[in-house]
Amino acid sequence: MAEERPMFHLTPYCGRVSGPNDFFVNKDEYHLFYQYIPYDLCCDPTHVGHAVSSTLFDWRHLPAEMGTGIDHVNHEEPVIDISARFGSMYECSDFFELSGTWVLLLSSKEMKSCEPDDHSGSAAIFGDYDRESGIFTPHLNQPIDYGTDFCFPRTLLTPDGRRILIGCMQNRDIRSDRERTGQWAGQMTIPRELSVTDGRLCQNPARELEQYYTNILTYKNVPVSDEVFLYGMEGSCVDIEINVRPVTDEPLYREFSVCLAADDESYSSICFSPEDGMVKIGRKHSGSPERITHHCGCLVEESMDGNIKFRIILDRFSSEVFINDGRYVVSTVIPTRLSAEKIVFRTEGKSAIDVTKRDIHI
Repeated sequence: MAEERPMFHLTPYCGRVSGPNDFFVNKDEYHLFYQYIPYDLCCDPTHVGHAVSSTLFDWRHLPAEMGTGIDHVNHEEPVIDISARFGSMYECSDFFELSGTWVLLLSSKEMKSCEPDDHSGSAAIFGDYDRESGIFTPHLNQPIDYGTDFCFPRTLLTPDGRRILIGCMQNRDIRSDRERTGQWAGQMTIPRELSVTDGRLCQNPARELEQYYTNILTYKNVPVSDEVFLYGMEGSCVDIEINVRPVTDEPLYREFSVCLAADDESYSSICFSPEDGMVKIGRKHSGSPERITHHCGCLVEESMDGNIKFRIILDRFSSEVFINDGRYVVSTVIPTRLSAEKIVFRTEGKSAIDVTKRDIHI
């Protein structure tokens, strides 16, 4: 049934989808090739899946091909000396220029974390590229995604000049749980527009998503103390923007949190503590199996004054959280039953929020 899978994230019709092989645009259609197992959910990929879309969100499947040999084409062929600096067994590399900066994307099962809160094993590495010698010299690096469910990024350049990233949104624990209970496993992230701001890779949902908005609801300057539920703030396929700030002449709040996919028994949480600058994503109560990693997050030092922005893309069984205009992204799978649709705001202390919710329908 359609409602038993994400609405606007690419999933396989059956079997298991894994990392992207190639991602490009041809004749006004976007093509994504990916590693694919059509007949099983647990063995190594044996086929290449193929999906196309004119909007990056409404995908249709084309016949799969035997083998896994289709790979990303990149006309730049740099010589890169990173040795064991970031790990070993690199996969799914991508190399491009963005806003005058050269960026190398890497993914590895043995990736050394760029930051203490990095769970994904994928990194964006910034550096200088000498076209004449073909040598790339790394300088700075950061995690691409701080979530537990992100790997194998691929990018393309759109006809209007935007760099778009897509990755695989899964980890082995979640995949193993679905293998026992379903007919399909794995999904892609939403396509994300990339930019560089103050030397940092920023990601935001591709603007093509906006054509699918319905039922837009906005609240301004809402005081939040203890727990607040706003009328109409619910849904399982939504784009939510939340601007959080301290209350003037009040002590700085201790913690602000949002509970997603909530009912009387289940929820997933996004919590921010200005005291230490930590954003923490929790799914302990989401219905996920006990053995998986329940918490992930990132340090957002620039928001220790209590001002922080969240943009949350919720699609039934997953959330992608974009923080401070996409400077940080946290992706997680949340296998909560679809009847859990409430969105609840909480503050230890006092805060004020502006919030806009857009339902998404494809």
